[in-house]
Amino acid sequence: MTAGRESVYLTRPQLERLAACSDRYELLVRFTGLTGLRWGEVTALVVGDLDLGPRPYVSVSKAYSEVNGRLLLGETKGHAARDVPLPASLVEDLLLLVRGKTAEALLFPSSQGLPMRNSNFTRRYYEPARQLASTSVGRVQAALGITETRRGLAVFGDVTLAALTGFQYDLEMPNAGAIGEETWRALASEASVSDEQRAWLLRSGGITLVYGDMDFRPPVFHDLRHTAVSLYLSVTKNVKHVQRIAGHKDGTTTINTYGALFDDDFFKAAAGLDSLAK
Repeated sequence: MTAGRESVYLTRPQLERLAACSDRYELLVRFTGLTGLRWGEVTALVVGDLDLGPRPYVSVSKAYSEVNGRLLLGETKGHAARDVPLPASLVEDLLLLVRGKTAEALLFPSSQGLPMRNSNFTRRYYEPARQLASTSVGRVQAALGITETRRGLAVFGDVTLAALTGFQYDLEMPNAGAIGEETWRALASEASVSDEQRAWLLRSGGITLVYGDMDFRPPVFHDLRHTAVSLYLSVTKNVKHVQRIAGHKDGTTTINTYGALFDDDFFKAAAGLDSLAK
């Protein structure tokens, strides 16, 4: 991570939006954002590392690193293997992905079937995806001729909803109040939008936006690891579990790295003491 750069923690809907913009690597982005694997770890996975049985998980025991332009396969950063549980929402897509492949086949290869390089992936796929996904609400607002922000980021709130439903009502469109492929096309057809806006809107067809959605700061790929940890911490505060998933040597590393994510529980802890008396 770049020194001084603040990490980006995506919500689950924001992660899905980013994945939807990632073309052939949609599953890679979703997988990384839900498992927290590092770039070198996820690109080193082979089909045989998956167990897609009743309690699905992925075994992480190796990682690629790039040294002087060469990809080298070695140990993980923590120098220890670990198993990371897989949410059920990934399993069906993974079953389709591995169908007909050998156990030794790379899980997420390049278009040539080789281990991926971070620089190539970022330039060709990830950079366009993060720019598209992170600004989609703002692009809708620009097409509608409105602005609505929260903490400096475009938000799909009451103002946007009113303008959108009016636009959809005039065109007699179904499902008013949400934005899907038909609405993106209709917005792109407006005479008032520029050629650049039109191109962005047409590229957004795979994105679904609903009331409450917000734009976000463009995440670097490593932010998908931070996203996974934050999502896990939203459903469990067991530091030991999160430590194992992240591949940290001890819980201290987890707390020092992600301590800010525990701040919301600071005052809740005291309030919880009163509930014990009831």
